[in-house]
Amino acid sequence: MSLRPVVIIGAGGHAKVVVEAVRATGIFDIIGLTDPAPPAREVLGVPVLGGDDMLAALYGRGVRDAVVAVGDNRLRQELARICSSWASGCRPSSIPTPASLPAPASTMAPW
Repeated sequence: MSLRPVVIIGAGGHAKVVVEAVRATGIFDIIGLTDPAPPAREVLGVPVLGGDDMLAALYGRGVRDAVVAVGDNRLRQELARICSSWASGCRPSSIPTPASLPAPASTMAPW
């Protein structure tokens, strides 16, 4: 099974947790991160590719999944909305880690 390419939106502290969670799934190949003002050039060895305006170009390279890794709830919702608007072409993805134990009656939202 080949890994699905994914981009992580955000490159701050929350992105570190998300990078580890994405790696733990064994489903995705992290292509890189986007952040308009990254605190570093990489997060846990994953390169920051540029700002969020890179999403359309990444879509053109075959990336269809994105994970919003921003701690601020309002900004996270806005980035998920932009991502799912198809302006970027990417779709927000949920990241259930192997340690997740969702309740039987629960459902996973796309973000």
